[in-house]
Amino acid sequence: MAKYTTADLRNVGVIGHGDTGKMTLISACLFTSGTQNRLGRVEDGNAVTDSDAQEIERQFSIQAALAHTDWKGSQITFIDTPGYAVFRTETKGALRVADGALVLVDALAGVDVMTEKVWEYRRDDSIPAVIVVNRLDRENADFDHAVETCVDAFGREAVPIHLPIGAGREFEGFVDLVEMKAYTYKFDGKGKGKVGDIPEDMAEAAATARAVLVEMVAESNEGLMGLFFDQGNLDRAQLIQGIRRAVHRRRFHPTVCMASGHGIGTDRIMDICVEILPSPVDHPQLVGHDDDGKKVFADTDPTAPFAALVFKTVSDDFAGRINFLKVFAGTLKADGHAFNVRTDADEKLTNLSSPQGKDLQQIDEAVAGQICAVAKLRDTGTSDTLRAKGSAMKIEHVAYPQAAISFAIEPESKGDEEKISQAMARLMDEIPCSGSPVTRRRMNSFCRAWASSMSRSRWPSSRGVST
Repeated sequence: MAKYTTADLRNVGVIGHGDTGKMTLISACLFTSGTQNRLGRVEDGNAVTDSDAQEIERQFSIQAALAHTDWKGSQITFIDTPGYAVFRTETKGALRVADGALVLVDALAGVDVMTEKVWEYRRDDSIPAVIVVNRLDRENADFDHAVETCVDAFGREAVPIHLPIGAGREFEGFVDLVEMKAYTYKFDGKGKGKVGDIPEDMAEAAATARAVLVEMVAESNEGLMGLFFDQGNLDRAQLIQGIRRAVHRRRFHPTVCMASGHGIGTDRIMDICVEILPSPVDHPQLVGHDDDGKKVFADTDPTAPFAALVFKTVSDDFAGRINFLKVFAGTLKADGHAFNVRTDADEKLTNLSSPQGKDLQQIDEAVAGQICAVAKLRDTGTSDTLRAKGSAMKIEHVAYPQAAISFAIEPESKGDEEKISQAMARLMDEIPCSGSPVTRRRMNSFCRAWASSMSRSRWPSSRGVST
């Protein structure tokens, strides 16, 4: 794999309500960039971030998954997130390590309930966002209606930078209001737009929409506002600079067109990820506190003592426990050592890799801002801080939503006791909210009670365990 600097990285959370095309968008981008040699489809069970048997059967995401690609010298790491409320802890954990977000909105339904909920999660973590009106190739798709629902839900900062060319089955591309060019696509899934002039029948609408865009961007910056009053307009370079700055400050949410199932718009989406959304250098995060309680921000200096947050854990039948983490400071080296703040244990970092769906591609190091995976750590779980000896950084754990239900588990027979005990231990590893201090204490208390009751030959109940 190519090596990247922190400034070359884009960690992009792909969020939105269920069935808005998140997995398809990621697969289409990987195909357009040449990372994959075919267009993965959810209905075919071969989307890159769709690897779990339950996900393939049900055709929606259950857990967060990662995939990366190279685009114009930058590495874009897409974080696919579930869109249904029952799996929202996975989405919350994924957004903790994102530096930007693509918020998908269905062109027919508009903003749905979980779109609003994940928008709140994005806002909690101060993550800049681009709104993607997807599936414009569907019958009765309505871009204007979808934008209206975005303005109602997210505010007037949701402003189109694209206008669709055609609608439904006639949708073939869009007018880019920044470039003032038309991008049209073939329905071959390749996602490479043909650049041309704006259709004559759209010229007036495009000019009007661009005037609204320019005014909104100028309003977000005093310097640009002065130029706007003096010139009556902003040139392309000024507009791009203004959009980028306004997005980073979360004062502007560009709204774009797409039909991910046919790859329409994937090249421009990746351009936006690279040119508009921030790198970890542009998006300094308050990651926690030092041992004296002083606030600490991410340190992207590659020579700084490293510190990383484990935001996800999976239990693999072959590789064992795999921890997914983001390096917030310094550089993490393969075959190095890390200190676990929670357990006071020294961990050997073997099998350092970069996740690509279900595959893990081995790497030699991970720089600040990079997301990676480490297998076979002895006693490291979700929300743990790993750091170099000498570092004082303690990264705040993910603030997961409160449990919604409680339930009970009872074995049907005495022979099921050991199976349930093993399953509970695996759940402790994999359930994201088990990494929070309160839930960890609650689950540990239950497991102790379970072990005690087993020694008395009683069949215990897990009544009171929440999820």
